[in-house]
Amino acid sequence: MAAALSVSTSTRLGVAAVLLAAVVSGCSYPGSTPASTSVSHPRTVSVTELVFKRVGPQLSTSPSQVVLNGILWHLSDGRSVTPKRSDLVMSSTFGTNAVAVLRLPQASGNWLDVIFLSQVNGAWQTNGAVDGPALRPPSRARGLKLPFSRFVASTLTVGADSAWVFEEMSGSAVVSILKEPTYPTTFPGFTSSSINGETIYQETSGVSSTLVLVEPSTYIVLTGNVSPAALRRLAASLPPASAGLFPFSTL
Repeated sequence: MAAALSVSTSTRLGVAAVLLAAVVSGCSYPGSTPASTSVSHPRTVSVTELVFKRVGPQLSTSPSQVVLNGILWHLSDGRSVTPKRSDLVMSSTFGTNAVAVLRLPQASGNWLDVIFLSQVNGAWQTNGAVDGPALRPPSRARGLKLPFSRFVASTLTVGADSAWVFEEMSGSAVVSILKEPTYPTTFPGFTSSSINGETIYQETSGVSSTLVLVEPSTYIVLTGNVSPAALRRLAASLPPASAGLFPFSTL
């Protein structure tokens, strides 16, 4: 049996399941049988547990293979589901790290999972995830020039890495900002330019856009299913990685 890492969503962005039901009595006429009609309103379905299953070497050659074969959701309505290829919103690779976004259509509220991965000895593995729907009040931009006006924000820390996830309220777009220690690497297929005097590397593959901003002791990765120009505007609005409010510039 494959080993699995279970991540409870009760401390993340899970929402309690709610069951709403109404019973409407039908009208009775002389000589007729009284009718009763039951009207059930759909339940709000949430993820109660997100499980990272261990996948074999043959399924660890790409981030998309890992998330499609190594994710299991337990839902509040009792179902357990795995992702399909059509649920993969985007996947972006930069050096030995990657981000993949999955949509969970069986759950309520534009449920997206943003999965962070790294490559170790040639095999991809999951490091963590931001899990949940856009069912909360919208967040504030705090100086960021995001490509959408109404969004919710989440944060995640994995070891020395920090990540901020911004999800458009309708679930149509998601952007991640990662701050990671610098290490020797190249970005094959990326084109180089500069923003505010800093070197950047940028790449687009399908709907996925990625921008790497290199600073002296840190590199910052922006990725999402938005245009390359949108990521450039967002990168230009970032304060230095050493700023205390990073990635925000205002309270």
